[in-house]
Amino acid sequence: MITDDRTVDVDGAMLRSWLAYAFWTLACAWPASVWPPVPAWIHVALAALYGVLAVAWRSPTGAGTAAACVGSLALREASLAHGPALGCAAAFIMGALAFGVSDAVLEGLVVDGRAPARTVVLDLLAGGMFAAVWTVPLADLIGWALR
Repeated sequence: MITDDRTVDVDGAMLRSWLAYAFWTLACAWPASVWPPVPAWIHVALAALYGVLAVAWRSPTGAGTAAACVGSLALREASLAHGPALGCAAAFIMGALAFGVSDAVLEGLVVDGRAPARTVVLDLLAGGMFAAVWTVPLADLIGWALR
């Protein structure tokens, strides 16, 4: 069993989580012509499973992957409604914003660039889910503003 006093490098954790989020969001959203889209409930079930495993194993990469399960659904919906360029822009703007907020939230806990692993993973998971959930509304807002 991993002890609760384990710490992780915050910058490295942010980078791994962001890269996992970006890669798996794109990989699972496209290309629909190569593999058929799976039902939304599978994405949600995988997000829950990866989220539990990420927290249990204190894995920032797992947190990014869990959020990407929901993010890929949002990216696909935003792209269908507003086109792939606007969908990708909205997904990555929300990702950058959410992970930036996550970094600001952790700032008070960081000592010598490190913070408690469980707290970091929970923060990254919440930030990634926030990015995923708000991708479609942001795409709608940008699409409305560009009309």
